[in-house]
Amino acid sequence: MQNYVNRGYKLFVSRCAEGRKMTTEAIEKVAEGRVWTGAMAKDLGLVDELGGIDKALNAAATQAGIENYSIISYPEKENIFASLLGSQKKHYVNSGIKEYLGSYYNSFKALENIKDADCIQARMPFDPNIQ
Repeated sequence: MQNYVNRGYKLFVSRCAEGRKMTTEAIEKVAEGRVWTGAMAKDLGLVDELGGIDKALNAAATQAGIENYSIISYPEKENIFASLLGSQKKHYVNSGIKEYLGSYYNSFKALENIKDADCIQARMPFDPNIQ
């Protein structure tokens, strides 16, 4: 597991160094496995500007020489009627499973979530049960 983390960190540092046109040593000196706020990252030379997704898309379009573009988000948002009609069967099945499994349902859902996740995970040693 530690090898996965080390390999992921090394890849991250090398990509940062390449993207920032810095040496990996320079990136490691400031990175140190830490998470920086945007303002701190800017002061350290890890980012050029602060902004959201809209600012990033505008910058990418400008660099690519694209003047007119449109943004489409996937999956498209369902209208309320399609959402209600399409999800009834799923909710019915889930409620049946929940009724059948009883107190084991939360453990079943946790296993289902693990199955769909990446191999590197940060998990709590317990499952919170907030009601």
